Amino acid sequence: MAESKLKFKCPICLEVLKSPKILPCLHSFCQQCIHEIILATVQNKEPKPTQFTCPICHTVVKPRDPTVDIEKWASILQDNHVVGTAERQECHTCKHHSETSVANFWCKDCNEAFCEKCNAMHGWVKLTSSHNVIPIKDAKFFDSGFDLEVISEKCSLHPSNIIEAFCTDHEELCCVLCLTSSHRKCESVKTLSEITLTKRGNETLEEVLQKMKQETDILLALKETKLILLKDTTGIIEKDAVKFVQTIKCKIDDLLGNFIKQLQIIQDEQDLNIQADVQFLNDFKRTLAHWISATEVIRKCGTETQFFIHSKTMIGQINENITQLGKRFIPDIDTRISFNKHDVLTQVVTDIKAIGTAIVKTTTSEDRTKDLFNLSRKIGIKAVDFEGIAVKHLRNIFIQDADITCGVSIGDNYAIVGAASKNELILYILNIKTGHVVNTTVISKDAMLISLKCLCFDKKTKHLFVVASSFFLQSRILMVEVNNYVIEQPLILSCNIQLGQVIKVGIWDDDLYVLSSEKIQKFKPSLPSKVKGYFTLCLESNINTTSGTNGVALREGTWLYTSGHKQVKCLTIQGNELFSYQSFSLKSPGCLTVTPSGVVVVVDRVGKGSLNAVSSDGKKDKILLQFDKTTRTPTDIWIDDRGEAICVCGGQDIMVYRIETE
Repeated sequence: MAESKLKFKCPICLEVLKSPKILPCLHSFCQQCIHEIILATVQNKEPKPTQFTCPICHTVVKPRDPTVDIEKWASILQDNHVVGTAERQECHTCKHHSETSVANFWCKDCNEAFCEKCNAMHGWVKLTSSHNVIPIKDAKFFDSGFDLEVISEKCSLHPSNIIEAFCTDHEELCCVLCLTSSHRKCESVKTLSEITLTKRGNETLEEVLQKMKQETDILLALKETKLILLKDTTGIIEKDAVKFVQTIKCKIDDLLGNFIKQLQIIQDEQDLNIQADVQFLNDFKRTLAHWISATEVIRKCGTETQFFIHSKTMIGQINENITQLGKRFIPDIDTRISFNKHDVLTQVVTDIKAIGTAIVKTTTSEDRTKDLFNLSRKIGIKAVDFEGIAVKHLRNIFIQDADITCGVSIGDNYAIVGAASKNELILYILNIKTGHVVNTTVISKDAMLISLKCLCFDKKTKHLFVVASSFFLQSRILMVEVNNYVIEQPLILSCNIQLGQVIKVGIWDDDLYVLSSEKIQKFKPSLPSKVKGYFTLCLESNINTTSGTNGVALREGTWLYTSGHKQVKCLTIQGNELFSYQSFSLKSPGCLTVTPSGVVVVVDRVGKGSLNAVSSDGKKDKILLQFDKTTRTPTDIWIDDRGEAICVCGGQDIMVYRIETE
């Protein structure tokens, strides 16, 4: 026991655990250490946070009672009953009563440690007198450090009931009450006994995780190679610049220093991006190693139900990692830096301001995450890449007398759609799971405003930005506050620039980007003391390629749009082109959206119309689904916040499709 305790160190303070707390991801910390982490990450944030993340694997942790003060979150976390303190195992019963005493016994039925006094009381009680109590030194499973009690078999909504089934439709564990109250109409519900029998395949969960870890090692090695290449390239360029400058008069020595600083800044910026990827892969690698270890212990010591619950919890967290993996590495950007010498340096010395420029060229490289996505699907994660994406029609939502032109997801299976109806501009809030319209708000009766062009929802501020067009082909941007699925009256934002014909607006990095017919404009939101002047112009990037644009999406700092030349284009937020894709099978691309893994979903308007997918590197496409003859030409398309459903609107209908894997 004394030797095993030496392994149980807090990953924050690196000391032996004191008053250990265990998170749902099975990472343990000293109570004081995790308390300080919680305060440092969530305290004084607005709105008040309801969760925090594990400092090791970034698993989202929700406290048992989010309403309590943040100062108490650490104290109400699950105790790790199988790990002692720095020098001894504490009696858990005494600890519950704010007392401290050394534990000498362990109850296998209660999963708790007892001192001499509490053990005697435990034996006197009729209900616990027959429990299997052993000397604490004989509790061999302490060596794992994992407290299986944290994987509760009780329903989180109905604690008195045991979990008995799993709903695939909602990805939720259910007790009998859950089934009767919330899942009566669900089609894919199985008992845990059925699932545990069917899940026994040739390849164990640990083996798949081990392969995922190996694939992560490969990605990590590639990123580390990029770091070395980046440093070598910038080093070569620096030497080349020095050699070039040495042939010129001493008057430009100062310019050399300026260039080296510029090059160093570029290296630091690129280095920071790659280091972030390396850090993510290292974290993911450690997370997989942790899950492998935890899974082996639970398979050995836990029940089948515990193993299934653990696997579902683990798969949910790995799903988040895989989603982030898709965002980070699809497309995977290769950066090449070259040195462009100033060709007039040898002729004119007095008029130049720089010896040259360090050119950063970005290109999309081969998709190296395919194997990781395939392995993720083996353990039940709906990792949707280009090769595996498929869609299935779920339902049509019909709104009488509405001409629906645009829509956007606002979270929790809810969406807002914009429509014109009887000379009014209307916003509808609807539940895409049930098809029910929960709120209808007329936002304009102005005869000069003829239609709603696009919607953009800021999840942080709960503000909806609405672009409306007028008879004079000028656009207005309206801001609407959404509170508890109720739409407030809009405010017209008056900017200090000419908006012209706005095609799309999007939120990225707390800024509002506006794509018009001739330019991309970026606005920095400030405190709205008044509506006029609510935005100030930060960036204006003139581009001519957006003329004739039919569909636009803003994702992770890149614009994707369909052009009048039947192309799907991808630009950086600054307007630099990453790819331009054209295909004979994609004859008339219209509105589009992007999945969390980077797959571009495009509506082809030829004939009856179809739903198509374009790979994240812009190199191939395929047809996902053909519309039926009754479908009106879609005007907008979007994906729900979970990345599980695609909504397509047009006319009086919103068509909902489920994203699946082939």
